[in-house]
Amino acid sequence: MPTMTMKLIFPEKLNHGDIVCVISPSKSIQTIGKGSTGQYTLNKARENINNMGLKVISSTETQEVDIFGCLPLKKRLEEFHSAFSNPSIKCILTAIGGFHANQLIPYLDYELIRNNPKIFCGYSDITLLSAAILKKSGLVTYSGPHYSTFGMNKGLNYTIQEFQKCLFQKDPWTITASGFWSEDEWFLNQEDRIFKQNKPITCIQEGTAEGSIIAGNLTTLHLLQGTEYMPEMNDVILILEDLRSSNEITRTLVSLLYSKDTGNIKGLIFGRSPSSSKLDTRTIKHILEIVQLKNIPIAFGIDIGHTTPHTTIPFGGFGKLICDQNGVKLTIIKH
Repeated sequence: MPTMTMKLIFPEKLNHGDIVCVISPSKSIQTIGKGSTGQYTLNKARENINNMGLKVISSTETQEVDIFGCLPLKKRLEEFHSAFSNPSIKCILTAIGGFHANQLIPYLDYELIRNNPKIFCGYSDITLLSAAILKKSGLVTYSGPHYSTFGMNKGLNYTIQEFQKCLFQKDPWTITASGFWSEDEWFLNQEDRIFKQNKPITCIQEGTAEGSIIAGNLTTLHLLQGTEYMPEMNDVILILEDLRSSNEITRTLVSLLYSKDTGNIKGLIFGRSPSSSKLDTRTIKHILEIVQLKNIPIAFGIDIGHTTPHTTIPFGGFGKLICDQNGVKLTIIKH
């Protein structure tokens, strides 16, 4: 296993009766709970998490939000530090993604985080917090569902199963594609859902790799380039997703791969994007012609990011990726 500058810390796994705290480092939980539909989503999220044997508490209950729908920076920092310093809390779930989580990064108490390791999980804008926490404290976090994600009434089984495999169990497991996927605005209409038949994760370039995992939103990770909060990107398996257009995804990926922050990439997996992105295997092959990532396994179609359902992947954990004529096998070894 590759060594990192700072000793890695893996938080304790979840057990029946553990407490989950919901915080809003990006957009406020209030942006979810507006109206009867929003309140239903929050109630359903609590119910689904309770059904896993966990107890949910919310952090700051304040109606004060800024013009972007975020809590004031001071409030966001207070609830972040309060959740990490509370020994009864075993897992921290972000309410939702959005924008402006990067405002917290210079002010986070990384020593507090390192001395009080616990599960921290979210995706999208939360990617940069996972990156900064890994770099500055050594704590492995998780690219996975938000609290709001658990507010779905339908199509949540795969998300729950993967969440439990990663955060309740210590054994390695192999990630396979979900049977069905959706890109509908489920949070606006919980009943008339549109699900599509999923495809297996696709092998684009054959190869085998073992390495540390960096997983999350490409655009958000890109925001950290050149900063002291960018995690080590040498000898890693990159697992990336994005919802923007294939043009924007391509140029951002090229920028990331050409960055001085990025060293030897051992493997690359693209998450499934919304249809509007027009990101497919043909586009990815074109990208490869430009950046010339040769002799490494490359795959497409893992369930992370801005479609549903979601797997849960350790940001800073360790895995093995095999791409060949038999398909794609991603095994999460240490999480």
